[in-house]
Amino acid sequence: MASRSIPADPDSFEELFEQEWRRSLFETAVNDVEALATTDMAKLQFQICKRYDIERGSADKLTYDDLAREFNLITATVTNHLHAMRTKVRMALLDRLRSITATEEEFLEESQALLGVKRTSKR
Repeated sequence: MASRSIPADPDSFEELFEQEWRRSLFETAVNDVEALATTDMAKLQFQICKRYDIERGSADKLTYDDLAREFNLITATVTNHLHAMRTKVRMALLDRLRSITATEEEFLEESQALLGVKRTSKR
């Protein structure tokens, strides 16, 4: 008897696998960044990022101004903290991806698929 959570169509199964792989990779990268957030500033940046990018549902209308009020900051500081954490998560994600890809070519293909990172030609 086939499980309802696993699609019978091989293309759908491949898509499901790809989605789960991406989710797991992002989750691991976020956990890596959280573990490295040991200073008060890094912890604050992570909490803001978590609140805005991870915890809020797609229907939530949380704004940078809302976060500024919630964390008693100015909006520009919230923007800067979000940028800093997103960069750290992106770098952790790429580090994880590099550790599981066999070649530079595979790394470049997967990073482009995950993040839209464009290849640069060597001159």
